[in-house]
Amino acid sequence: MNAIAPVLSPEISLGREALDEADGDRERAVRKLVDRLMADDGLRREHLHAMVKIWADQTVARALKGYRTRIYEIASGNRFVDALKNAAHNEAIRLMDAPLFGGKPLGMATSAEVRDSANQYIAHAKTMGVRGRWQIAVAEEAEKNASGGEKSIREILSEKTLQSLWEQANAK
Repeated sequence: MNAIAPVLSPEISLGREALDEADGDRERAVRKLVDRLMADDGLRREHLHAMVKIWADQTVARALKGYRTRIYEIASGNRFVDALKNAAHNEAIRLMDAPLFGGKPLGMATSAEVRDSANQYIAHAKTMGVRGRWQIAVAEEAEKNASGGEKSIREILSEKTLQSLWEQANAK
């Protein structure tokens, strides 16, 4: 059993169990969960409202998609509108469309562009770690030097102290 299962909702736990039983195969997991729900009246009754809500939401979403498609078709010939129309037909996010650093879709990039993007993300991750450690240190230092927490950092700490805290965070 997954270590985080106790904090998950019952629906997510059921889904996780089905995925585990199906060795991660989504289609098999869905079939297993449907079979389980159909065989267990109590479980089906317990989750009926949520299932009906999901079905209703998907039904309305399909109707809206149809409206959007018709609106886009009215303005045919415009490349931007054609792109929006294609996006409406492909509502699920695909990995080929995952944005590189700077916004270019992964599927449109060269390997060199993907490597550059990866390096940018890695550099930002390092910087964000330092920035996070620094801000925690700033908050702790401010709390030590002021009572009540109503004053701004500018009123409590000096630029020299902030620089020192930055250096300490950056050294870790």
